[in-house]
Amino acid sequence: MRAIYSIVLCISIHVCFQLNVLATQFYPINYSIQKNGNGIQWHLDKENHRIYRLFASSILGNNNNMISISNNLLSVDEQLLMLPTAPQDLISIHKNTFLVSTNGNLPRLFLCDIKGKILKSELLPKQSIIDATKWISIDTTKGKALLVYGNNLLSIDINTLQHTIISQQVLTVEPYPLGAYLLIKAGGGVILQKVTCNGDILFEFPFSSLGTTYRIQHIKDHVLVLGNASSSASSGFVYSIKNGKQNMVFLPCIPQLCCLREDDQHAIQLAWIEENEAGQFSFVVSYLNGNPKKSQLPEECLSPISLSISDNVMYALFSNHICTIDMGSESFSLIAASRLGKMRVFEGSIPQIISIDNQLLISSQSDYMIVSKSKDYFWWIKTIASNSIWYIVCVSACILLYYLFRGYERQKRFLSASMELSGIGLILGIDAKGMLNRTNATARDILHITADIPLYQHFRFYCQKPGLHNVLSFIEEALLIQTPIHQKIHIESQNGDQEMIWSATPLISISGNFSGLIVTGFDITEELEKKRLSNWAQLSHDMQTNLSIILLNAQQINVEHSKPDQERKKKILFQSSLLMQRVRDILSVGRDEEPNISQNDALVLCRNVITEFDDAFFPNVKLLSNGKNFIFECDPIKLTRALRNAVENGIRALQKKEGIVELSCSHNKENVYFTITDNGIGMDNITIENMMKPYFTTKKRLGGYGIGTMIMQKVAELHHGSIAVKSEQGKGSSIIFTIPREYKKK
Repeated sequence: MRAIYSIVLCISIHVCFQLNVLATQFYPINYSIQKNGNGIQWHLDKENHRIYRLFASSILGNNNNMISISNNLLSVDEQLLMLPTAPQDLISIHKNTFLVSTNGNLPRLFLCDIKGKILKSELLPKQSIIDATKWISIDTTKGKALLVYGNNLLSIDINTLQHTIISQQVLTVEPYPLGAYLLIKAGGGVILQKVTCNGDILFEFPFSSLGTTYRIQHIKDHVLVLGNASSSASSGFVYSIKNGKQNMVFLPCIPQLCCLREDDQHAIQLAWIEENEAGQFSFVVSYLNGNPKKSQLPEECLSPISLSISDNVMYALFSNHICTIDMGSESFSLIAASRLGKMRVFEGSIPQIISIDNQLLISSQSDYMIVSKSKDYFWWIKTIASNSIWYIVCVSACILLYYLFRGYERQKRFLSASMELSGIGLILGIDAKGMLNRTNATARDILHITADIPLYQHFRFYCQKPGLHNVLSFIEEALLIQTPIHQKIHIESQNGDQEMIWSATPLISISGNFSGLIVTGFDITEELEKKRLSNWAQLSHDMQTNLSIILLNAQQINVEHSKPDQERKKKILFQSSLLMQRVRDILSVGRDEEPNISQNDALVLCRNVITEFDDAFFPNVKLLSNGKNFIFECDPIKLTRALRNAVENGIRALQKKEGIVELSCSHNKENVYFTITDNGIGMDNITIENMMKPYFTTKKRLGGYGIGTMIMQKVAELHHGSIAVKSEQGKGSSIIFTIPREYKKK
């Protein structure tokens, strides 16, 4: 029977897996390659609805150095302009004129019209090496344009083509209307500048070097500067020109994979592509200093190339895919993920992406690709149809296997559990009527079943002992719902409390009817205590190390000539020493050490606790100590820690309002009483009843764990004392420590 079960299950899993692999995700937009090539540079003149193509000949003088002017990407109706040297870059001036820069041994500037006529030309100064040229921005009102020539930024007069050097040692440039942002290497650092086409410097911002490769992006008055911190990470900042504010950013991607954008409410966001440990990529968006939102990209995407934005659509290029994300909604929906070959030609660059009608132009300095864009109005129907096959087959296989083998496997479970779990935990067998028919040694010990107590009684008979009411409720619920359940149960006994994980698994007969329960239980008390003690030790160790460094450095500060600084140093050393002692106290309490008993003055102890609180940190609180001098026996370190926690609770109860927290001491012949009183918000009955339970806190949202109250109770128990709580909401609270005046070991 088991062999048949295994064969059917393996076949079902294999079929379901294959169908899951074949399931395809469809998207509203699809892309496909129409044309690709190299040796052509593309430029779009949006204002005049023109597309310029620059052809550079590989052999000088063969009449292939020319510029094509057309109205669309694939138009054959075009005008041609022949040039004597290879054109490298172009920028439009007016409706009928444009500027062209060429490279070669004699780099030139040309002023041309759209009819193919060269109106003027001018040589650029020859350099030791052949440097590239790139037009950045133009200001037609002032008749100036910006051109990058090698690592220099030039201001060009668009009428005379005469040039003026604005900046040298330029690392990278980002255009903006009528000017540019640029990074300039300056000594060991870098300077961020904003310049106009006329050469005026509008602002400068120096900063330390971020790497060897940089990228600048801007939106209105915000500029993003990124450098390659490593081969897979970037560091930089977002600088606000308006107020001079600088936000540091550290991103798990290279600069090419990050974008700056503005949302509908004009708030600045960062977007980037992030890779997880499994090698899968996600699209991430985050406000400055905000929590990032992730959207997983298809698993088929490999080797990201760049991330750019145009018209509120984000384009993510991969070596084998193009993904587009609609940024118009808060969910940042993925609207296209098309597989495109030949994308590796764009690796190492940030290609420009131009959307024209139903086409995309992806181009770099040497390569280009024209991609057609089509809408799929039935994409969601295709997705459901593709993925539903997986669910139908999977559900059908599960239902079939469930009804065929449910009875057989459930009948065998009790024997398997007994064989595997005997000696590890508790095992009970209960039939459908609630009769206890099987147990192991651990179960008999917990249920107090001795040799003279027979089995085959109703389970209620065995759960009448004190501390087993939770077990009774658990088994009653399991018999009622007849489905597997798991629950953590606290068992009280004379030997100590136990924390156990209980599980109830129903047994089904071959006919499909409920036939009983298998109940198992595992004692996790020791593991919980070990974990808690381990946490105490680790916390203490970490804090002691950090505080030791603070103390060591503070002691070495030289403040002999400044009395105020001497006072500050004194406070630092004093508070650090107190913190060091408190950390050691926490560890000793967590380890349940014996108290170090000595004779102490109660009033002095109260005053010492109050002096640990710096008035500068609690200006709204009036801290008082009251009582008379008398001697009693205690562990002063542990008791001071407990009283300090009680005073801290009183300060918190004031909720930063003005109030009084008083620590007073009194005594009679047998006991010493320490009372901490505040006029804060008080406590309700539920809080009073639960506050002495381990790890109980009302400040979980603020990071509280109830450790302070637990230390108070632990210290009182170490002194064979107790704690009482009196409180009234809206009026305040009183915590009363009762400590025997003479300590006696038990």
